[in-house]
Amino acid sequence: MPGFIENTVYQGYGYLDQNGYIGMAVPYVEKVRNTVPLADRAVKIAEERVPPLITKVDELAEPTIEKMRPYVEPRVEQVKETVTPYVTIGVEKYEAIKDYTETKTTQIKSFKDRQVAHVKEFKDAKTAQIKKITDPQVTKIKNVVEPHLARVPKCADLQDLKYETMLGKIAALLSSAESLLDKYLPVPEQPDSDSDASTESDSSYTKINKSALGIKNHLVCALVIKSKYVMSLPVVLKTSYTDGSMKESAVSLYTETKGTVIAKVEYAKAEAYSRDLFKTQINTSWFEGKIKYEFNETAKRNDAFIKGEVQEANTELKKRRHERLRQLYHAEAKMYEEELQQLGLAVQRLHY
Repeated sequence: MPGFIENTVYQGYGYLDQNGYIGMAVPYVEKVRNTVPLADRAVKIAEERVPPLITKVDELAEPTIEKMRPYVEPRVEQVKETVTPYVTIGVEKYEAIKDYTETKTTQIKSFKDRQVAHVKEFKDAKTAQIKKITDPQVTKIKNVVEPHLARVPKCADLQDLKYETMLGKIAALLSSAESLLDKYLPVPEQPDSDSDASTESDSSYTKINKSALGIKNHLVCALVIKSKYVMSLPVVLKTSYTDGSMKESAVSLYTETKGTVIAKVEYAKAEAYSRDLFKTQINTSWFEGKIKYEFNETAKRNDAFIKGEVQEANTELKKRRHERLRQLYHAEAKMYEEELQQLGLAVQRLHY
């Protein structure tokens, strides 16, 4: 026959199972057992050892529980009789509050639904009225504006709209290269009869042809200019040698180079001399400060020594004065005691 502890454990398990807590916990426990072998081993050991342990505890505790039962059960009944009215009142109040809350919730929900329906009807009516007024106007504007709008293909990036195709991108790249060459290798200005005819609506093939022709013209022009310069170089050298300008140029170049080298050498010498002067200035400043402020440092040390001696002398003087005052007070006290003894009196001292 199961004992008190076993009955209590089974009743608690049944309550948890009845409310669904066991069913909710079983998947998680199984997952842990499948994931962690140590946990599975511990659960198996608990399943084997806990029921015998509960039975053993019941066998040990049942005599004590049976002895206490005649004293405890009347107390439990007394507590039940005392608490039952309060529990009943609490349950009644809870039921009343629950009914009141459900009633109010139903009323609020119905009122809210009515208001939402009213607002929706008002909004639909106003929307229909506004559409009735604006739709004819919008239709008229569309009929007037749409013929003048340029249709373009769909594009994710509006900046790249005219470069959507591969040919458009090639045309843009060649145009950029032509602009770069025009900046660094300018071509002499020529009248261009087709410059005004070029528009944004030119096809990609036309733009590619124009850019390729422009790049070719830039390169040919640069090659022609360099060739002319190279071919005219012997004539220029011969002319300059004949009129003596080559010699003058060579002499001036030699003079400028020599002057530059001499200036750099002089600058290097001046810089080295400046560094030497700076080092000498530092050493001189250190020696000057050492000689100039040596007397001041000696005076500071002497002043500190004198100040210490004066403080020691003041301390010694205070001690001497205190000692003399103490001796004076003792001598006066002794004289007063002698006078009192002559009169047959004495000083009574309290020794604590």
